[in-house]
Amino acid sequence: MKKAQEFFREQLTQNSSEQANNARKYLSKRNITQELIEKVGIGFAPNNQILIKSLLEYLKEKNIYGVKALRTLFECGLINQQGYSFFQGRITFPIATVDGNILAFNARVTNGQTENKYKNSPANIIFSKKHMLYGLENLDLEVVQREGLVLVEGITDTFGFVKQELNNALVLGSAKLTPYHLSIIHALRPKHLYIVPDNDLAGIHGAISNANKILGSRITINSKSARQENVSIVPINGEKSDPFDLFFTQEYDISRYLKQNAHTPLEFLVKQPLETLIYYQQGDKPSKQFILNNTGNIATPINLEQVGITLTHYEEQKESRIRIEPVSKYILGI
Repeated sequence: MKKAQEFFREQLTQNSSEQANNARKYLSKRNITQELIEKVGIGFAPNNQILIKSLLEYLKEKNIYGVKALRTLFECGLINQQGYSFFQGRITFPIATVDGNILAFNARVTNGQTENKYKNSPANIIFSKKHMLYGLENLDLEVVQREGLVLVEGITDTFGFVKQELNNALVLGSAKLTPYHLSIIHALRPKHLYIVPDNDLAGIHGAISNANKILGSRITINSKSARQENVSIVPINGEKSDPFDLFFTQEYDISRYLKQNAHTPLEFLVKQPLETLIYYQQGDKPSKQFILNNTGNIATPINLEQVGITLTHYEEQKESRIRIEPVSKYILGI
């Protein structure tokens, strides 16, 4: 994997293909400097022939030939079962351990494609998306224990932290916290835990769900059990869509913004518009879905009022089977 990373890094600067030029233009348009590229190890995965030829030559030097060599590339997640490059035409980000050993890659398209913009290496014996925490190798433990730990959604969301030399942000490999993630957070002993979601419904949904898991766990934050006072959700306000826009492009001061805009999970939940918390179901097929998770129960005015929310015209709309997810006892404290 180290050799693959060296190859991807080299291709970003030396490959003259149209795809590589598009990759460099994409990074330049987002004001991602060469210094930042070097710090976070951004690379480029070229077309299939160049990639496989280079890596097979490397394996040949290690006395690994033929089918065994191809199997090695497949098991590392660098080619698929058909023998094609898994990340062809994408910019790459290495996913490493705290010691800097590369386990896998995340890769992004640069051609304006809106679906499947990101790809992670497939699961294998050393990598699982459920166990991924991007940013561990650059994490500054002193900052984490002085300022707090920040959880963001995307790899580029950490770039503002790198730019401001405040390396206390991590990216979850999956949208939801896993027991592995919780164990790492517990081991880091952060002063505070901030969840900074993207400014969209999926981000809000994920932030509330993850805050609930944290509050229901036994992890320690600032030498105390996780509770409303030491876990915050920090919304991205205004037209900024994600932490990259806010902290990297607009250069908002991270420490100040976190402290000024932090909400307890309950405060964040209660301030959400009602349509963020409910969905309307007609028959068995949801016509509009804005739920905390997929196990909503039939709503009543009573359980809505428990979170400071009232539903107007409840009786009139009841026939449409309005549902709301029962808010977790960990966030509500009941």
